[in-house]
Amino acid sequence: MAGTGAVGGLLTGVYDVRRATERRRSERSRNRLEAIFETSPVALVAIDDGGTVQAWSSGAERLFGWSAAEVRGRQYPLVPEDRTDEFQRHKAWVDAGNVIEGVETKRQRKDGALVDVSVWSAPITDAVDDSVSGHMVALADVTDRRQREQQLAVLERVLRHDIRNTVNVIEGNGAALTEQLDGELGRAATRIVDRARRLGRLGEKAREVTDVLRSSSPDRTVDAVSVLDRERRRLAAEHPDCQFVVDTPEIAPVAGDERLAIAVREVLENAVEHGYHQTPEDIEPAVRVRIGVESDHVVLAVADTGPGIPERERRPLSEGTETALQHGSGIGLWAVFWLVRSLGGEVTIADREPQGAVVTMQLPRASAQRHGPASTD
Repeated sequence: MAGTGAVGGLLTGVYDVRRATERRRSERSRNRLEAIFETSPVALVAIDDGGTVQAWSSGAERLFGWSAAEVRGRQYPLVPEDRTDEFQRHKAWVDAGNVIEGVETKRQRKDGALVDVSVWSAPITDAVDDSVSGHMVALADVTDRRQREQQLAVLERVLRHDIRNTVNVIEGNGAALTEQLDGELGRAATRIVDRARRLGRLGEKAREVTDVLRSSSPDRTVDAVSVLDRERRRLAAEHPDCQFVVDTPEIAPVAGDERLAIAVREVLENAVEHGYHQTPEDIEPAVRVRIGVESDHVVLAVADTGPGIPERERRPLSEGTETALQHGSGIGLWAVFWLVRSLGGEVTIADREPQGAVVTMQLPRASAQRHGPASTD
């Protein structure tokens, strides 16, 4: 029988081996983290609970101009004077164990210039008592994107103003011509007025879509059934001869806002105008709408009996771009794709047998218990 000394030696040896193994694992993990820290394309900064810089990545040096040697052990130098209160609010939020994700603000470079950044911050916790001992901060330069957004916003305002004024002039003069002209010239004047009105509606639709896409992601729940029913009733009043066939559950909660209503409206209008009213005489026209609720998503499908959606309209959507030789006839389907994808969903377009098209929107299902009662807005 082995003596206690031998057993003790064995246990000591096992402990030493385990400690060495854990040390090697810890070193490998630390080396991996250091490699990630230094090669990250965004600026990474670690500060302690008093705001002193503990770590400063190469990305932070490139973006802000200070070297790690210059800032390590000093107070966090990036906050402009007029952003101090904002920084303290963010710090208190992370000190409480929360995370900041993609908040856009300004930070200051070594030369005093301000940089537009998107900030992420998470608490660093103590290994012993799990208390917050500091923050890990990631900062991405968004200056170029913000400048492009500002430039596009200016161009958009100018175009809106000029298009609206031009459309009003064309429509007004065209309407005057229709009152003075007969025959083919009168019909030509009527077509001018019709096209001017379509262009005006296109401009308003573009404005509506861009405004809602600029808003933040929705943080509330809407009932897809109520949204569909409201838009269907509105279209039924405008097109009393159109037959709708509806198959929906009692309720279908999804995370959404006005962008869902715009997408549903666009799909229904397309089905009525280009599907129902262009149905061949040997087929009974109808617009069929269906909502299905599955485990993690809601499916909303709109089918018509028209000529279908041409391949030239679908291809740019699937490829995500337009060219001079390959483009759709308007922004309607683009708007549907953009809006649904901004809600975390997907859109598919398929042919319907024997005639027509089916546009299907698949949307993430929302939990009524988590988000509260579904809104019908």
